[in-house]
Amino acid sequence: MLPQDLQLIVEAAKKADNSAFDSIERISIDKFSAHEIVSAAIAAKENAFEVGGLEVAERLLIQGIELHPDNQIMEYELGVVYRHKYDLPKALHHARKAYILTPEDDRLQLYYLHMLYANRQFIMAEKFYLEIRKNFKGVALDLEAMRDFGDYIKRFPVEAAREINADIRRNHYWGDANFVARQIAEAIKSKRPFALIRLGDGEGAFVRIDEKDEAAHENLYEHFRKYWIKFLLGENVDPIFNGYSGLTSKLMDFTLEADIIGIPYPDWIEHEYKICANRTIPCLLNINRYIANYDKVKFVTLCDQDVHLQLHRANAYHTILRDVESATVISCIEGVDDKISSMFSIPNVDLIKIPSENYAPHLDRVYSQRDTKHFPLVFWRTIEQLSCPLNGRLFLIAAGTYGKFYAAIIKRNGGIALDLGSIVDGWMKLSSRPFYDKEFDIA
Repeated sequence: MLPQDLQLIVEAAKKADNSAFDSIERISIDKFSAHEIVSAAIAAKENAFEVGGLEVAERLLIQGIELHPDNQIMEYELGVVYRHKYDLPKALHHARKAYILTPEDDRLQLYYLHMLYANRQFIMAEKFYLEIRKNFKGVALDLEAMRDFGDYIKRFPVEAAREINADIRRNHYWGDANFVARQIAEAIKSKRPFALIRLGDGEGAFVRIDEKDEAAHENLYEHFRKYWIKFLLGENVDPIFNGYSGLTSKLMDFTLEADIIGIPYPDWIEHEYKICANRTIPCLLNINRYIANYDKVKFVTLCDQDVHLQLHRANAYHTILRDVESATVISCIEGVDDKISSMFSIPNVDLIKIPSENYAPHLDRVYSQRDTKHFPLVFWRTIEQLSCPLNGRLFLIAAGTYGKFYAAIIKRNGGIALDLGSIVDGWMKLSSRPFYDKEFDIA
């Protein structure tokens, strides 16, 4: 628990209250321990990320470092703050200072290497990699994956990512939110089989370009695939044994059955490059690389991955769903069927209940039973449930990566599938994304 003065600063930061800055100046930081200052800075950074938390964390850490100049954690956290403020040179400066203070710390070694790559200091990064590799005490895959990441962004700098995006928009069918809304409404009216599938970083982890690309970045891809498998399935799961690797190898085959595919949009990718996100950049860019190089995609309409939010902001769902009399929601959240029924005046809404992801803290109060995993048992049971004539029935899907497979199966069987993802969390007043508190007026 933070001391009251620091807690008040963090709470003010969450509310985008400028008094947080005044409070920092008024209180005597030296009455707090280094641990308390760091804890408050981290809380402000993580819990008020988009409404002033970074600036509050910056001020706390700068003053903390003045009091504790040999504190490597403060230097590290200040480097993280500057990274998220898009100031990569300052992030590198503090990463280096943190490493110098504790050179044997593998986390600080990795972060310094990461920031060398972020600042495109590839020669220095290679020298540093070779230096720490000899006695690296952390997980070997973490180090080798970071080196692979350096090779990846050297091969695909942000300029290359921009050109890939531009090439997609030049050479493929592209639809804006209005077009997507019309296509959904027409499918509902005519009961025509239809699927909207959106691809994000969780899906991008399992996109495979070709064998040559897999070999070139083997450690990087293994690293972030392990991360997502742990996120989805939990610890100590063998994805080959339980069939998950085989399933995800078919992800794009199923996705290409959709009528409209949402792909990572330029602003999202630009943001990830600005913070040099070692896991997210390749996940997002590999989706677009696949799309740009696969001829079959040219017969599918593309749109921005956040089209579900664009439609929400335009209040389009009320128009799209106004004549719907019955629908099915696929979600892990209790009560979402009643919520959607009341929000959009749909008389009959039923729920196909699925387990949440293994790690979904925002859902703990609505879905805490994790004994039954989503995959494989519930997944294949749900596939069986959807594998029957659906006769134009509407399905609203909030099921993560599994939802992409459900959407394709629904369309195959004559249904209409909308991959709405986390927007359903927002409707249920759950903060599953950093900006959802403001977006959905969550207290």
